[in-house]
Amino acid sequence: MRRFKWSAALALMMTMAVVTAGHAQGRVQTGEAEPAIAAAAPDDPARSPGAWWETDIWSRVDRGFTWYPPDEPPVKHRKAPPVAPIVPLSAFDSTKAINRHYERLKDIAVINPTERNVYAFHKFKAEMLDQSQRFTAVSQRVVWQSPDIDFNNINPFVSFAQTDIRNASYQGERDQVAAIAQEYGLLFFYRSDCSYCHIQAPVLADLAQRFGIQVIPVSLDGGPIPGFANWRPDNGIARRVSAGRGIEVTPTLYLVSRRTQEAIMLGSGVMGQDDIVRRILVFKTRSVDQQFDPRLSVGRPSTQR
Repeated sequence: MRRFKWSAALALMMTMAVVTAGHAQGRVQTGEAEPAIAAAAPDDPARSPGAWWETDIWSRVDRGFTWYPPDEPPVKHRKAPPVAPIVPLSAFDSTKAINRHYERLKDIAVINPTERNVYAFHKFKAEMLDQSQRFTAVSQRVVWQSPDIDFNNINPFVSFAQTDIRNASYQGERDQVAAIAQEYGLLFFYRSDCSYCHIQAPVLADLAQRFGIQVIPVSLDGGPIPGFANWRPDNGIARRVSAGRGIEVTPTLYLVSRRTQEAIMLGSGVMGQDDIVRRILVFKTRSVDQQFDPRLSVGRPSTQR
C-alpha cells in the first residue's frame, strides 16, 4: 500500500516536470526569456501582463488552481428621501386604512419635512376632521329622532331636570330605607382616636334621624365618640360580622339583620349620606343588572345635608 502511494506521487511529480519543461521549451522557441520566480506578476490582476485567466498559473507560486480575484466592493446606493403621496380620503374604504395612511403621512412629514410632505399630511388631516364633523352631525340628527337610542329620554342631561328627579325620588327612597330599617340596623365600627371616625359620626347621626334607621357605634379601643351616647365596646361582634377577619380599617359600616343576623359590609372610610343610602338600596333592593340603571337613581334634595 505504501509502495503504491509512493508510485502515484512519483508519477505526479514527473508529469509536472514534463509540463514545466514543455512551457520552458516553448518560451525558448519564441525567444521569450524564462521569468524568475521573484519577478512574478504581483497579486493585483491589473498589473499582470494579461488578464488573470490568461496568465500561467505554474509561474505563480502564490496561486493555486482555485484562485479567484477578490469581489468588487458593493456599491451603496443612497435611498431617495420619502415623498408623501397626495391621496383623497374618498379613496379609502375603512377607518383602519385611513389611520394607516395618516400615520404614514405623519412619519414621512417628520422624517423629511419638505413643504410638499407637510402639506400632504395637513391636507389629509383636514379631510379627516371634516369627515368626523359630518359623522357627528348625522349622528346627532339620528339620535334626536330615535327615542330608543336617545339617552336623554332615560337620564335627562339638564341640571334642573336632574334636581327635580332627585327630589321626586327622595320620598320613595325614604320609604324604602324605612322599610329596611324595620329589620336592619347599622353597626358603626370606630376608634376614639380616629379623626375620620369623628368626621363620619355626625353624618350617621343625621342619617338615623332622617330615615329612622338605628345606628349602633362599636368602639374597637373602648373609647366613646361624640354624638352617640349608646356606643358599645367591642364584645367580639367585630369578628363575628366579618367572618373572623376582624375590622382592620375605621370607620367601617355594616348593615346587620336583627332577625337572621345577616351582616353586609357597606364599606370603609368616610362616606356621605347619599352614598350610604345608595349602598343600602343597592344591596337590599337591586340586582346587579339594575345597579347602574339611571332610571333608578338614588338621591335626595340638594338643600339637605
